[in-house]
Amino acid sequence: MDVTWNGLELMLAGGKLISKRLGLALLLGVAFLVYVSVMEGSTRWSFTPLCLLFGVACVVLSPPSRIALLDVNESAVDRVADFIGAQKLGERSLITLEGAIEAALARSTAWTGTLRGFMAIVWAVLFWFLCERVFGLDLKPEIRSYSLTWAAAGSLGLLAGLGALAAYSAAASAIHFTLRLGLAQAKIDVASSQV
Repeated sequence: MDVTWNGLELMLAGGKLISKRLGLALLLGVAFLVYVSVMEGSTRWSFTPLCLLFGVACVVLSPPSRIALLDVNESAVDRVADFIGAQKLGERSLITLEGAIEAALARSTAWTGTLRGFMAIVWAVLFWFLCERVFGLDLKPEIRSYSLTWAAAGSLGLLAGLGALAAYSAAASAIHFTLRLGLAQAKIDVASSQV
């Protein structure tokens, strides 16, 4: 139960991080829509999807140096550094801790890769099902209608799975960046105290 609850908390925290990014994308899209409306002199609703897509592109395609630390909280980094500093670890122990953090990152990356592969298989099966049972040429209307219900349920399930995967990835990335930066700060503190 503890692992499940922590995993659920991790996905909820990742959902908050993703909603922050989506909010930024929406804000940029609306700002661009207002700009286009002012420059055009009137609101043309045909520009709305393009403006929202522009906002999403600005967030998704932003440079890694801009977006990588967006989810890292400075106070969390300080708490991690203070906790490591309170343990009075030596340089060798800090190197071991750094190796453990890297091993956890490798495991998390492998787990995310496995889930992405599973989502790709689900997407392929759903695509095949749509081609064969919904968009097929020689289908009876009752088969098409019945299959459409299952295709809609499968699509919603796939979207939910992709959302959970994205939330997990965002939260795990934020945790790893926080741990790495906290460890770096603790190393600096240990080095400065030895001087």
